[in-house]
Amino acid sequence: MSPTHTLLVKQKFAFDKIQSIPEAKKDKYKSFIENFGLMVYNNGLINALTFAKAKRDEHDVYTHISAWLQNPNFLWSFSNPDENDLIANVLTVDSLRLLVLTQEVISFSDILKAFAKAEL
Repeated sequence: MSPTHTLLVKQKFAFDKIQSIPEAKKDKYKSFIENFGLMVYNNGLINALTFAKAKRDEHDVYTHISAWLQNPNFLWSFSNPDENDLIANVLTVDSLRLLVLTQEVISFSDILKAFAKAEL
């Protein structure tokens, strides 16, 4: 899969997720995703995901990121594919994969943020 194709798949996936946000969650989603990439950068991926998971009743950011990282279009799968908890899966990866995941989450959250600004 070419990098351009991968980016288009990621953008389509993000756009579909933004379109599926219920009206009641749109403002909180937009507010949370605005700084999520910076939160990952400053606090680390696991801490940021844990915070997003704790707030998942207010918005769907954690659910959307989890869906992207655990879908077949992502570059690789976790060692325990039966596990539905993204954080548990992230805790099993080595440091190199954690770096790749961190970069991917920042990239995906930036796409979500752009669509949230435009669509919500």
